[in-house]
Amino acid sequence: MFSSGYRAVGEAHHATVVRFLETGLGEQCGNILAVMDRMRRKRNRATYDKVGTISKKEANEAISSADELMMEIRRRIKSTK
Repeated sequence: MFSSGYRAVGEAHHATVVRFLETGLGEQCGNILAVMDRMRRKRNRATYDKVGTISKKEANEAISSADELMMEIRRRIKSTK
């Protein structure tokens, strides 16, 4: 997002980043982005509503999905240089 000159601001900035990635990365990364969006919503609930809403398995899945997403983003940035 930053490399394209955009910055997410405001209360829903995490959701804005997910929407930007959905548009920019397309269906190829749909499963990864679905996991990231689900974890974004859970993080929001855990932060503002109640503790303990995220299991260790879900946290590990989120980390794995984030790693996959970062590899894809790095690949795409390198291919544009």
